[in-house]
Amino acid sequence: VDVVKLAVPPSFLHGAEGSDGERQIAGLSRNDIMPMLRCLGVPRAMRLMSALMSERRVILMCGSVAKLSAVAYGAVAMLAQGLLSPPSDFVPVLPPGLKSLLQKPSPYLIGVLTGPTPNYINLRNVPNIGEVVLFDLDNQQGNEAYFHNIADPQRAVPDLTRRDREDLDVMASSPRFVTIADVLYQDLAETLKADKKAFWQGAVQEKLGLAAAKGKKAASAAVKKGLKYLKKRTSGEDSERATGARGADGEDGDDDAADFGDGQPSPSRLVGKENYDYNHGYSNVETEVEARIAFGVFFLGLLGDLKTYLTQQLPGTAPVVDKPKFMKHRAANGDVPSSGMFFLLTNFLRGRIFDSFVEARLAEFRAKRVVA
Repeated sequence: VDVVKLAVPPSFLHGAEGSDGERQIAGLSRNDIMPMLRCLGVPRAMRLMSALMSERRVILMCGSVAKLSAVAYGAVAMLAQGLLSPPSDFVPVLPPGLKSLLQKPSPYLIGVLTGPTPNYINLRNVPNIGEVVLFDLDNQQGNEAYFHNIADPQRAVPDLTRRDREDLDVMASSPRFVTIADVLYQDLAETLKADKKAFWQGAVQEKLGLAAAKGKKAASAAVKKGLKYLKKRTSGEDSERATGARGADGEDGDDDAADFGDGQPSPSRLVGKENYDYNHGYSNVETEVEARIAFGVFFLGLLGDLKTYLTQQLPGTAPVVDKPKFMKHRAANGDVPSSGMFFLLTNFLRGRIFDSFVEARLAEFRAKRVVA
């Protein structure tokens, strides 16, 4: 039997205990991820993750406050599944009076309202904005992010879903590894597919229920109309027959309207592609859990084994960070030079997020917290 031993960070098992930073990350991890995934789709969601892990300046643009906020919080929840802290400047919806924050050189994640909504910000009127990655949340065509003033987007914000031609050659002498990025893409694609299926099944069932209710009302109105007509005809009163016929027609017209007791139209009439992309709070607990598991598995495979990036030089001493060792380990697992994951890890190891993550793990080691 094969045995795999991992040195797993205790925070994966202890939950929200620990420092203020760990409690903040635990709090952010509870936000929903699916609204972001529905809005962006899998490729753009992974590109957003790449931009945040590479510590780029990221701007989310949208005309809806609700959608903007949901996607922004979903993005930091995505990072929190791996115990990674959000950018130091995280503003889900930026007030117009604070648009000078967009000029800060440090990494950020900022949501910007676009016109014609009130209090919108015109990015063209922000001078010297520098290198930024922009995601248009109102663009439902699945177009790629816009890289403003970034000379080499593939290195600055690596595309983890891009495949080279030689990677597709199954007869190649050195077959390509299936990396953790490939697994994440597949898991998220299956999760989103199941989410769409559940959404549309619910919409179809609701529409069928609406059609059945209208059919029942129409049949009841037809029976009432026929009985009234027969009653008036047998009585021989023509004037009353005409009045009765008009009354029956009026009742039939009233029954054509769908009545749900609260005077509101059925939600199924509002179902459409745009509603699925965010749906104003559509909740699916099963797929939300699956999305969290997918990102959790990705980060666990990347950072779960402390031995891959920490080295204990002498027995009894505290371990130290060993970045070259980590890169060799990742290359042995398919993240070879020129791959998207290689560029991402190169950016990630240079940034504050990785340093904060390692410092938290070292603090756990010094505290020697026992896992129950």
